[in-house]
Amino acid sequence: TWWDNIYPGAACDIPSHLYSYSFFQNPNWSRAYSHQKEILRYLQDTASRFGVYPHIKFGQRIKQNIWNKETNKWTVETVNGDKYVGNVIISGCGGLHVPKFPNFPGMDEFKGEAFHTAQWKPDYDPTDKRVAIIGTGASAVQAVPNLSEMGVQDLTVFQRTPCWSPPRLDFEYPE
Repeated sequence: TWWDNIYPGAACDIPSHLYSYSFFQNPNWSRAYSHQKEILRYLQDTASRFGVYPHIKFGQRIKQNIWNKETNKWTVETVNGDKYVGNVIISGCGGLHVPKFPNFPGMDEFKGEAFHTAQWKPDYDPTDKRVAIIGTGASAVQAVPNLSEMGVQDLTVFQRTPCWSPPRLDFEYPE
């Protein structure tokens, strides 16, 4: 989630101090609701500190997971044919890394630039552009206020169902 989601305003939607592992608390969060880069850095620091990186298989696509009742172990097979056996499977792909695109008439005829917040283009500059956001999920709740401050010419939000979003009482912690 924190690797892929780099849209403007990407941040934690719970207080930062609750977003720490119990075994590696972070007393140095910079703000009440930390932003994407700070959360990613914390997770990377945690993985380094506890020697997790050598045990991670990045960029793997799983073909199947098979549970063996006799050995009480999992066999994970990748599309490349590699097999790994273990007691536990931990999915580290994040629940928000696969974008869900809306489907509406005329969508294929749109000539402008279009992308999902989960695939935000780091070099995208919304200055003086007419921007539309479809949906009001957690990403939109964060991206829309930030986009509105980035010099857009016009910002329109399309929503089917209004979301309930309490005020995020965010602030920077003093040094």
